[in-house]
Amino acid sequence: TAATTTSTSLNDIMYDTMECVPPPPPPPQSTPLFSSHSPPSSPLPYNIIPAPTPSITSQITTLDLRGSQRLTDRGLLQLNNLSALTIAKLDNCHSIIGRGLIALSSSHKLHTLSLANCRRLTDEAVVNISHLTNITALSLDGCRCLTDASLESIRNLIQLQQLDLSQCDVSLKKAPVSILEGLEMLNLTTT
Repeated sequence: TAATTTSTSLNDIMYDTMECVPPPPPPPQSTPLFSSHSPPSSPLPYNIIPAPTPSITSQITTLDLRGSQRLTDRGLLQLNNLSALTIAKLDNCHSIIGRGLIALSSSHKLHTLSLANCRRLTDEAVVNISHLTNITALSLDGCRCLTDASLESIRNLIQLQQLDLSQCDVSLKKAPVSILEGLEMLNLTTT
């Protein structure tokens, strides 16, 4: 008896086993990089780096993480390139201490920053945002770990109009007068 061999392609197997699914269409023909009429003058380099794709965070204008009690400095630092950010609400984020606010370093459009009741927030946090001179409203209400040293950094916020330091352990007795210039609202209430 003569042995017969049959050749079966993967498409035939897929089509036979999946009755309702036709075989996939052939891949589209790609356009060659160079015309067959003129060879390239030099080969393409292998180290071509693709253009960087914009980060999804670069399009965020409002960041509202209020009440994220488990959000840490390390977690906040994962947000990079917040260049379009105008409003950041980080109230009641009890695990932010200070270093995490470096994540806002490219947020030069930021005008409103609320860090109310971030109980562990230190002077380092205020230092890390002190170069963001477009901030007009800053709430540090209930940030009891802040000291008078924070006031020196706040002085750099030359556009500041609203400042909430209620329930903070800071004293304006030693504060630079420039902090008070331009303020429309200053809250220093304590409970």
